[in-house]
Amino acid sequence: MTYDIEIVLRNRETAVAERLEHEGSDPAQWTELDVHAVLKSMLLAIDRARKVIGYEPRHSWRNHISAS
Repeated sequence: MTYDIEIVLRNRETAVAERLEHEGSDPAQWTELDVHAVLKSMLLAIDRARKVIGYEPRHSWRNHISAS
């Protein structure tokens, strides 16, 4: 399955378009693993867009969440 997403980062007026693919069944037949894979690909696309645009957030949760 191929799907397009548009990413608009906070305080930005431009969008970055990404075409993502998921090797799996019809969405109505998805399992938790399919949902996990799709959400992960979307989050990675957001991270790529952030790097392309040069966006650095003022706050990061990485400094406040323990790695347990």
